[in-house]
Parts: sequence; structure tokens; C-alpha cells
Amino acid sequence: MSSSEWEAVIGLEVHAHLKTRTKMFCRCELEYGAAENTRTCPVCLAHPGALPVPNGKAIEHTLKLGLALGCEISKHAIFARKNYFYPDLPKGYQISQYEAPLCGKGALQIPGGPRIGITRAHLEEDAAKTVHAGGATGRSVGADYSLVDFNRGGTPLLEIVSEPDLRSADDADRYLRLLRQTIVELGIGDAEMEKGTLRADVNVSVRKQGEEGFRPRWELKNMNSFTYIRRGIEAAVREQVAAYERGETLEQSTYDYDPDTNRLAVHRSKEEADDYRYFPEPDLVPVDPPRELLDSIELPELPAERIARLAEHTDLDAAWELVFSGNDWKAQALAEHGVEWKAAAAIAMNRGDFRPENAAALAEIVRANVTREALDDAFAAAASGSIDSATYLAQTAVSDESELEPVIDAILAANPGQVETYRGGKEGVLGFFVGAVMRETQGKADPKVVNRLLLEKLRG
Repeated sequence: MSSSEWEAVIGLEVHAHLKTRTKMFCRCELEYGAAENTRTCPVCLAHPGALPVPNGKAIEHTLKLGLALGCEISKHAIFARKNYFYPDLPKGYQISQYEAPLCGKGALQIPGGPRIGITRAHLEEDAAKTVHAGGATGRSVGADYSLVDFNRGGTPLLEIVSEPDLRSADDADRYLRLLRQTIVELGIGDAEMEKGTLRADVNVSVRKQGEEGFRPRWELKNMNSFTYIRRGIEAAVREQVAAYERGETLEQSTYDYDPDTNRLAVHRSKEEADDYRYFPEPDLVPVDPPRELLDSIELPELPAERIARLAEHTDLDAAWELVFSGNDWKAQALAEHGVEWKAAAAIAMNRGDFRPENAAALAEIVRANVTREALDDAFAAAASGSIDSATYLAQTAVSDESELEPVIDAILAANPGQVETYRGGKEGVLGFFVGAVMRETQGKADPKVVNRLLLEKLRG
């Protein structure tokens, strides 16, 4: 039986720390890297009688993302207690949302890909951080002991739950990167995986092509690397397909992904909502988002919209790269001043930053036939101060064929072995000749003319 007869069914639960000054239900200040257990108080340590007070900015940030994802905004959101026992949860429950989250159904359209449904986006408090020490790997299994740092406990955490609409590791990767970029550009979170301010639980199952319904899923918990998420999904799909083809049955479980072995190990059976015994949080009143607050939230052009717009001028991959590298504004500025779009995109990706007010002068220089040295100097100067295009336009590149041909002929005659290598099919050698001509002319030759003349002579 071929694995092509199977399809992956993937859903992501993304957890993002929100950018607030204080914690979700107390006024302890948030500081990444602060000394352990120095950002705590009776509320986040669950001392008897301490009562939570919601963070208004965290609620506003949640609503902002909900509007960006086209979510249904609740008129009457309720906080709930999610009950489970673990050392990093001092209350024995987590204040979260369940039946009535702030943000209901929405969607995120992947440019050039599928539309991914959003089940919900709800606000909760993060657990503390457990640090496993000693042992062979420093992980919980085999550790000598574990410590708990309560600084993170109570941090505002936004959970975005997708529908199981993703069908490949590639789609999951693009969805997650696009969601992260949206969070960052909205200014509601840093979403840095290496700092743990963005994590994801990945739910993976497989089914036959055309099959309705869903089979038992595996959940990969607390993944904090794009690479590991992609590899973990591929491993889960591979192992599930192999199990089904051996005639085995699978159970819904939580798994750990080991990047060193590229294998999955069962962690525990997967809990369902009933296992957490959700019930409304009695110490918090419902949240009724006022209309004037929602009307006051202004959304910028979102990354997905910008990618789709840029893809109308350049190819889709370049549009993704421009937006995710933060270089799209440079390409846009150059194109607005007459540089052809694909050239503008290439320049934006391969040149350093420049001040926006220099875009017109740089575009004029790019369109002119200046030397490579002049172009390099112009971009270098444009990063730190205002430039005058006339300074660089005077440095015209040599495009006169009568001047360039003797130089090219001499270089070809001096490198007969490289000539034969090129004519033998290794066309990458062309770069060697172009570089030699540019060195001989001290960078003043027009590269377009040099390339054309070299091709004519090498192919002749």
C-alpha cells in the first residue's frame, strides 16, 4: 500500500505571550531573563484569599488579533478554571476560557495556499517554568531533580486554535510563520520561539484520501522551533501511516518529539476537555467588550494582504521573502520610482537598508548605467544620510564594445582550460570570466554588456 493513498490532517494550537507590562491577573512586572522567582506576589503564587484582577491591555490585544483574523467577537466572554495538577501550577487550576472565549470562529488565508479556519482565540494565564537539571539530557526523563521558576506563571497567554485544515508540514510551517508575523506586526507580542514567547501544540492524524471523519490524533506538545515542528509532523505522519499499514490501531495520545533521533515517544494519553473539569471562574466577572473599544482598534495592512498584493508584481516566493525579511518597503519604494519590480525585489533583498527619503535618488542610479563601485557607494551612503544622485551618475559604466572586446579576448586566451570547461557543459564557469573582466576594468565595465559578449564568444 502506497503512502500516497494517505493524507495528513493537522491542526495547531499556538500559544503567544502578549506584550504587556504586567501579568494577566496581578501587577507583577514582566521581565525576560529576570532572576528566578523575583517577579511574584500572593496572587500569582496562589496564596489563600488573593483575588485576580484582569489585565485590560491583554484583553485589548486579544480583541485586536481576533479582528485581524475575522473572528466572531464575543459579547459576553467568560473566564473558566481549567483544573489539573502539576508543580508549575500553584493554584491547581489555570484561569483560561472555554465555552465563551473572547474570539470565536475566524480564518487565516495563506497566500497561494489554503484558507485555514480558526476555531477560537482565547486568553489565559501561562504556567510557571519547570527547569530539569542533571541527568543525561537535562529533560524530565532521567533528570536528577527539577526546579520551578514562577516568574513566567501568570503571563498573559493568547491561544489560537486552528481547525484541522492543514494537510502538510509545508502548509503548517507557512501558517505558523504567517500567524507569527501577524502577531508581531500588530504589536501585541514578540513571538520569539527561542525565548519561549511563542509555542505550539501540534495535532496530527492521517486518513485515506477521500475518507470522511477523523482518526485518533497525536499531539506534539510545546514545540518551540519551526524546524522541529516541520520534522515532528513528518515523523508523526510517517509513523502513523506505517502503523496502519501493519494493521495496527492507534490511540489518541500526547507525544514527545526527539530531534536527535527524529522519533516520537508516547508521553501520556491525551486528555479531553472533560478531564480538565472546566467551570466558570467565580472570582472574575464576564467580559463584555464595549463597542467603542472595538471601533477604536485600527488594523494595519496585514502580512497576508501585503504578500498577496506584492505577488501581483513579482513571484509569490519573492513576495513571501520580502515580507518576512522586512524588506518589502524597500522594493515598494524603488518600484514607485521607476525600477522594474523584479529588479526592485532583488535589490531590496540583496542590498543593505537605506533611508526612505533616498529611494528616488537610488532608483535613478539603479536605472542608469553606472559602475558597480558607484552603485555600492550609493547604497552605502544612502543608509546613513541624504544622497545626491548626480554624484554617482557621473560614474558611468563602460559599455563600449570596442573597449571591452580586447579585454575579454585577452582573458579568454589566458584561460583555455576554463573555456573548454564551459564548452563542456559547465556553464557556471561564466561567473569566473565575468569576475575577471570586472577586475581588469576596475569594476567599470557594464555587466550586461560583458555577459552578452562573453556568451557570444564562448558559444561561437
